[in-house]
Amino acid sequence: MMLLAFMLQAIRIAVPYLLAAAGGVMSERVGIIALGLEGLMLSGAFGAALGSYYGNSPWAGLL
Repeated sequence: MMLLAFMLQAIRIAVPYLLAAAGGVMSERVGIIALGLEGLMLSGAFGAALGSYYGNSPWAGLL
């Protein structure tokens, strides 16, 4: 049971990294070298946190 919970948590945590990797692969295929995908994810998360804080709504962070 504990192994199943570990595997499900690992999949849940890996989804954002898989999406960033898919974006990196797509940009490489069209000839654009996208370095720093983790930094782009971090700046997006920071912008969402600021948007929800100053917008006084968690939905404002999604915009």
